[in-house]
Amino acid sequence: MVADKQKTNKKKTQTKKVASSVGATKKRKSKVNKKPPYRPLKFQSVKEMQDKVEAYFTSCNDYVRDAKGNRMKDTVSGEYLTYQAKVPTITGLAVFLDTSRETLLDYENELHKNKDMPPEIRHGFSDTIKKAKLRIYDATEQQLYRGKPTGAIFSLKNNYGWEDKTKVETKDVGHHNPFENLSEDELRRLAGEMSS
Repeated sequence: MVADKQKTNKKKTQTKKVASSVGATKKRKSKVNKKPPYRPLKFQSVKEMQDKVEAYFTSCNDYVRDAKGNRMKDTVSGEYLTYQAKVPTITGLAVFLDTSRETLLDYENELHKNKDMPPEIRHGFSDTIKKAKLRIYDATEQQLYRGKPTGAIFSLKNNYGWEDKTKVETKDVGHHNPFENLSEDELRRLAGEMSS
């Protein structure tokens, strides 16, 4: 009889364990189902990406300082004055975002690995990268007007499709052949006169 009670208790314990593991599995599934059915390559939301992109551009600036090293303020707005300390680049943006150029291009071209991602979210990521690249393009183009523009020219050619083009125009000046209306005999006679 004691053995029967032990067997019954053992079965009850095993049943409780199975029931609790099924319940835990259901709880895990319900937690997973609360997340979106897609997972972006690197960023959880468009806003998160936009904030980090903005932080990158801010990191390229530094404060204008006076001779003592104090930050200077604008006399009208009262805001601290800044200047562009380093030129923003696509690679610099990728490094700052702890990702690669290829991942940024995937976001820009909407080539996310998850096809379940809603189009408005894909477009949001794409627009964020396009706007960032446009700001980088502008900063690179501005370098043409400062100092030595060789690096900026290289970047514009390789990243933005710029080309060196030389336009050659030719004009027909209407060369007139003074012998065009002469007959063959007249041409021979002229040729004979010239040779003698």
